[in-house]
Amino acid sequence: MICTVWHRKYVIVILMIAFLLNVVSGQDLSNYISREEPSPQSATYQTFKGLQVGNAQSTTLLEKKELMLVIGHRFGKISGGFYQLFGLDQATMRLGFDYGFLPWLTAGFGRSTFQKTWDVRIKARLMHQANPGTPFNLVAYGQAGYNTVRSVFPDSKDNLAGRTTYSFQALASRDLKRFSFQLAPIYLHSAYDPILGESADLVSLGFAGRVELTKTIDLTIEYYAALSKPDPAIKDPLTLGIEFDTGGHLFQLFLSNAQGMIDKAALLNTTGTWLNGDIYFGFNLTRVYYP
Repeated sequence: MICTVWHRKYVIVILMIAFLLNVVSGQDLSNYISREEPSPQSATYQTFKGLQVGNAQSTTLLEKKELMLVIGHRFGKISGGFYQLFGLDQATMRLGFDYGFLPWLTAGFGRSTFQKTWDVRIKARLMHQANPGTPFNLVAYGQAGYNTVRSVFPDSKDNLAGRTTYSFQALASRDLKRFSFQLAPIYLHSAYDPILGESADLVSLGFAGRVELTKTIDLTIEYYAALSKPDPAIKDPLTLGIEFDTGGHLFQLFLSNAQGMIDKAALLNTTGTWLNGDIYFGFNLTRVYYP
């Protein structure tokens, strides 16, 4: 039994690494994640490389008819030590797809192993930083998640409305060539959270930044400070990352005190802190398919 579990965990990791290394057949992402400064005649800036900075969203959208595969993986706490192989024995995953329906509209869906949640999301660009012209990016974002875990919801909440969580967010960012920053207030409502044992509303203000080290490597930071939260046990998620443009894929590595990869899981169910050693290692692996 132990061997079977071990093989399941590590076969997944090996497959992910093999997928990453398969860049020869990967399609060129240079147009999608180019870090070059636009010329005066250029229309727009690309502020962040990925649709997500860390666990939460960026102002980046897909181009029309682009399809993105997103594989997210978060292991257990590093503080688990060698017995838990520093978290590799415990993991959650999210598999998702996003599609550029219009140049200003991207939408997608996914499935997370955390509370067996399905999610749908939509992102619309209201303003795009341009040279010359608009000084910043402005994007509206919404997400809904449906929890399918059995036998944890009371009868009054064991329905579509009771199992659904939704969030609304405004994201504003600016690209300064080798540095980008973002502000992103968010409102989240959960009709019933099995961990808290009650309904929950949360308002948080997100901060994110990117520093370009080379044309293919960036450092990122993401922090969400709760302005109101239903339980004092909920902690603010802080995520540090490094991302690599391999030419065919975007590979993002993270350290965070949040293990969840959707809004509810990251903002409402984070209870550990960096100071207490509650740190999770994880990655996002993305690939864009062009029409």
